Amino acid sequence: MALVGLVGIGKSRLAVQAAESLAGELAGGVRYVDLLRTGDLDAAAQAVLSGLGGREVPGQGLEESLVALVSDSELLLVLDSCERTIHPVAELSRRLLSRCPRLRILAVGTQRLGFAGEDVYRLPALAVPPDLDDVSPRDVLQSEAGQLFAERAGRHRKDFRVDGKTAAAVSGEVVPGRR
Repeated sequence: MALVGLVGIGKSRLAVQAAESLAGELAGGVRYVDLLRTGDLDAAAQAVLSGLGGREVPGQGLEESLVALVSDSELLLVLDSCERTIHPVAELSRRLLSRCPRLRILAVGTQRLGFAGEDVYRLPALAVPPDLDDVSPRDVLQSEAGQLFAERAGRHRKDFRVDGKTAAAVSGEVVPGRR
């Protein structure tokens, strides 16, 4: 399954929440692998193998080592940031799913992997504050995009608040074409 949507709308957070809710139902549990820094098929396979706590078996190669590790596991593998290397991740996922019948993959990114049988769930864009020159803090905080921006900004700067001084700047960040 692919969970797709625009950058910054909470795909990863939703994927983690969904995966956690399923973890107890799968004998092999759930594993999360961030593919942000992978560049090709081997790098993606290495990231997944490492994320599963495995190592390449000498003489087997990355893919064979990975298949050996998960072939009998009832496991949900959450692959995040797939858009960085969509084609290698799609190829790796297709190969693993064809050889590991109990494996499930949730691919998270801005686009689907694009192989036959893939289920796709598209997250809609977040609601934004009205595109006004005089946007209020209330307008910003009543929008999904404004709430998410404020939450994330607050993680980086504990003193961040949406107020009369920051509302227009936040609105400019979350309303497409407003900046």
